[in-house]
Amino acid sequence: ARSGTCAGCHGGDAAGSAAGPALTGGRWLWSDGSVAGIARVIDAGVAHPKPSAGAMPPKGGAPLSPGDVRAVAAYVWALNQAKR
Repeated sequence: ARSGTCAGCHGGDAAGSAAGPALTGGRWLWSDGSVAGIARVIDAGVAHPKPSAGAMPPKGGAPLSPGDVRAVAAYVWALNQAKR
């Protein structure tokens, strides 16, 4: 996630940008914050973003396998656990 397409919108430190919200801090716009919920959002994308300027294509526009989606979701989940 850090060097992939996610960082282009969510920032290299996952703190967000004008194009994509922060992936830290425990604020969930599209899921319940569970690994499964985060994975569903990554898999489906976000066609109509809430506070950000950019939409997210399914899988962030990257060729992610189902295992990759689960790994990215687990990483985002872990980022939020570290902040508590």
